[in-house]
Amino acid sequence: MRSGSTLTGEIFGQHPDVFYVFEPMHTLKWEWWSKRTRLSFFDQPPREVTSEADFAKTAKDIADGFLRCHPTKIDIATLSQHHLGKSKDTIPYKMCLKSKPGVMKMLDCLPILQKQCLDSKVSVIKTIRFPMEAVETMMKSNPSLKVIHLVRDPRPTIKSQISFGRDTWSNLDSYSKEHCLRVQKDLQVTKRLMKSHPDKTKLLLYEDLVVHPSRNAQDLFSFVGLAYTRETERFVQSKTNGSVDEHCVLCTQRLNSSRSALQWRKELDFNRARVIDANCKAVYQMLGYLPVNTATELKDLSKSLKIEKNL
Repeated sequence: MRSGSTLTGEIFGQHPDVFYVFEPMHTLKWEWWSKRTRLSFFDQPPREVTSEADFAKTAKDIADGFLRCHPTKIDIATLSQHHLGKSKDTIPYKMCLKSKPGVMKMLDCLPILQKQCLDSKVSVIKTIRFPMEAVETMMKSNPSLKVIHLVRDPRPTIKSQISFGRDTWSNLDSYSKEHCLRVQKDLQVTKRLMKSHPDKTKLLLYEDLVVHPSRNAQDLFSFVGLAYTRETERFVQSKTNGSVDEHCVLCTQRLNSSRSALQWRKELDFNRARVIDANCKAVYQMLGYLPVNTATELKDLSKSLKIEKNL
């Protein structure tokens, strides 16, 4: 969350050959957090999700259902979630649900979702809730699967998450430890996949995307086998060098995305930055992020806090 995944997903979502699904694991994560762990399906018995392994398996099944155009394999709560109204490709299905309320009438709407998927060249899901270990498992059963692992500097990510209400500054030490341990674990899997499946695994740093948006967007499209069109280039430019700067926490359009991406350095307290630095050393070493030594260094935007480094 707050890593630039919505912008990255939108770049794919605007393409006419793409079936794009926004945050399909959202409901599963909330069910997990709230301990409501019994999921219902149309074509299988109810399932209990009581462990991390259960969560990963269910997340994989949800991803498979959307990517392979089998919506009946997806749990009913996920098929009902409001995030399906966030993509042009799933809005027609969501509108059908509104006109035909009730679980059983959902079956009348699922063919709409399936057709949108089947008619597309590439299916894309954007998610912040999917463990990379589950991706590794999926690759064994889905030879056409490709993954783009997006990562951002932990300092702006954590600052933005806390500002959004995910946790409190008083809990920064434990929160940043947990965050970076999770990122580190995912990166270790990605490093392994980049060796075993180099043509199917890509690591993307948010900072690279916003500094060189066109170059990186073209690279992403080449990676998944999509044509980079003039319309896509216009979309990328409108989002990263637009005429309007959207001032809201979840907005993605920026007058200057590279400048906006550095705004956190002016706003983050130095002592808080140092706490994150101390807890995220392993991630910094893997990706090339640099700790800060003084408050002046933190605020000095002429000094980069990133060196080039391959995972």
